Amino acid sequence: MSLTDYVQTTRTGLGDTAGVSLLDDSEALRGAVPEEAGTEADGRSVVVAHAQLGDEVAALGRLADAIGDGGIGVLALVAEPSALPVGPLLAAATEHGLRVVRAQGVAHRRARTVLSVTRDAEVPVTAYLSQTPVATDERAALRLANEWVVEGVALRASVYQLTERLRGSDEEARLLRVRLDDLQTSAKSQRQALEQELAAARKSAREATARAAQGPAVKVKRAVAVLREDPVAGSRRLARAAARRVRG
Repeated sequence: MSLTDYVQTTRTGLGDTAGVSLLDDSEALRGAVPEEAGTEADGRSVVVAHAQLGDEVAALGRLADAIGDGGIGVLALVAEPSALPVGPLLAAATEHGLRVVRAQGVAHRRARTVLSVTRDAEVPVTAYLSQTPVATDERAALRLANEWVVEGVALRASVYQLTERLRGSDEEARLLRVRLDDLQTSAKSQRQALEQELAAARKSAREATARAAQGPAVKVKRAVAVLREDPVAGSRRLARAAARRVRG
């Protein structure tokens, strides 16, 4: 749900003649809040306040002063629902005599959670899923109280389990990082060894190629030297050497 739709449905709950206004320090929400001038004689209206991170309790206090006894305050919080300062907000609401009648997440770049508060006993609590008023008779109140206790136990247990799983995941991730570091170190050592072997093989190949290239040249030089020393005898020696190579 968008912030605009949330405020509009809150206003509809009071009546189409109810006004909608922004607190002076909530200009960041202007344009998203459908401001309307109210015409009801009793002054029932919707007042919207913006709560920055860390300023939630103070913003709720300013909103409590603005709505009086008959209005509904909408606190638009930057904090995600999972990051709400639940304890301080509940304490502040109780201190100011406010009932939280609606709460949910919304889609807005400057507001992720909204709470509706009022001192008006006639404003019903609104169900999150169905967006319908919750019954306030004795049986319904008893059910809500029971749900608060039982669901609180289940919620705390779930949070504990998730925390333990997260701790286990963190440890597993740490071990995997250690293993990865070991593998990278081993791979680096193996690569260095292979590079050294490859360099040695290349050097040996170059030396063998050089020796092979020098062989015929050396033999030619020796033959020339023999012929220069004694052309006749040298020719005979070279002929006999050639014959031996042919026979061999």
